[in-house]
Amino acid sequence: MTSATVGAIDIVAWFVYLFSAVLFVVGLHFMNSPKTARKGNQISAFGMVVAVLMAFIVLFAKGFVNIVAVVVLVVGILIGAVAGVVSAKKVKMTDMPQLVSVFNTVGGGAAALVALNDILTKEGTPDIVVLITAGLGILIGSVTFTGSRSPSAARSTERPSCRVSSGSRS
Repeated sequence: MTSATVGAIDIVAWFVYLFSAVLFVVGLHFMNSPKTARKGNQISAFGMVVAVLMAFIVLFAKGFVNIVAVVVLVVGILIGAVAGVVSAKKVKMTDMPQLVSVFNTVGGGAAALVALNDILTKEGTPDIVVLITAGLGILIGSVTFTGSRSPSAARSTERPSCRVSSGSRS
């Protein structure tokens, strides 16, 4: 594959990933209201599908078809999908903040690890752009990981009951 083709694929991938990020943000905006939350989830899920498909296209177009990498990617997608669907179906609505916290923890940790991988797998000395973007990715992912982990770790299985009475007791 020529370097011009690889360069064109990189440019297209960049725009597709940017489009996916915009879909994530729009999906989050729709999740602000219970009336539009389902639509927000669908928009964000579509953005993720587009990003994953682009990752597969880049993987195969650049000639990096390592069967282990493909198997790990597919197994990771399947495990994540099953875990997400099962946990979303089983968790009570009152425990949704804790579930979201766990999802944020996993996402933050994954972002930090991917950014660290970008630095460690760069051939030669990473340039300043890689160092800055990956460094920010590690920082933001780590903060998200540790900040989201706290509420889920402190989760209580029983909620204290609070009675409010509006009258005098005799």
